[in-house]
Amino acid sequence: MLTDLFVANRDEAETLVSDFSRKPDLTTNNADNSVLAGLWRVLDSSADVSILEGDNCLAAMSTPEGPWVFDLPAAFLSALSRLQEDQLALTTSAWADTEEMQYSGARAEDLIEPLRALRSLASNAVAQEKQLLLRLAM
Repeated sequence: MLTDLFVANRDEAETLVSDFSRKPDLTTNNADNSVLAGLWRVLDSSADVSILEGDNCLAAMSTPEGPWVFDLPAAFLSALSRLQEDQLALTTSAWADTEEMQYSGARAEDLIEPLRALRSLASNAVAQEKQLLLRLAM
């Protein structure tokens, strides 16, 4: 599965669903909306992460089989952008313990750099008053 992240406006989702010539701001290994919902749950235990787990944040799709573009919730971006450097190890440890990450065999120490990259993208999106769009493709 290809998982690409873009700092963009929501109206760009229709283009991103089919335009693979645009270079993503970050490419991840299988960080789909369920994996990111697990991270959000770690960052904010009171958040309703179910809105990210399903297709509630779906902004565009080519066909029901994909590709799909999700508009990640502003509350998730806010929580992610507030993450402090001294919280990374504890956060990655808890994230690695989520069902989604255990399934993939992720280790906490391997998640620190990807989490830094995600935090940076979220901060950029918030600062630019844009969204973070996630494109998934098989």
